[in-house]
Amino acid sequence: KLCFLLCYLALIVTACVALSCAAILVMLGSPLATGGARVQTQLVDPNSDDFLAARGKITQPSNGNLVRAQFDASGTVHIGKGVYPWLAVEINGLIWPKEGRISVEEDSGWSQSVSEEGHPVRFELWLLAANGHANSILEAWREHCLTTNECPGWPPPADTKVLDRVKGLRLAPNQ
Repeated sequence: KLCFLLCYLALIVTACVALSCAAILVMLGSPLATGGARVQTQLVDPNSDDFLAARGKITQPSNGNLVRAQFDASGTVHIGKGVYPWLAVEINGLIWPKEGRISVEEDSGWSQSVSEEGHPVRFELWLLAANGHANSILEAWREHCLTTNECPGWPPPADTKVLDRVKGLRLAPNQ
């Protein structure tokens, strides 16, 4: 039992070190953090007027909706320079960023397809505002997920704020 515990502890420490190194590479803007591509973002202080003034709404789906594994989400978002909108699924305090950064139309509307390939009983859909630092972390996580098929959930990064959330979403059975 002691050997098992020591091996398990070593595995946890190794995972934490790897995640910490990835986060440091992202913070430094290293191309290694994003598979060789340098992420272009503008750094915005999370206490700046643009970040604090960001607001948004998810208009579809609605709280408690039954959705397919691939569903459309839409809404509005008002953001300033250097603030980046994202959708994420939240389950038990962990998030999974979805489909990349949201593209906002001139009228502040947005629409994005969302894939939920997990098997949650219930989940939330979050509309996030991220500053440049958090945007880089979200993009690096997404790139890692796409290239390795390893998509662990994790706590929302610092320098993000939840603009809106849809609660109690459920996946439709037998899709």
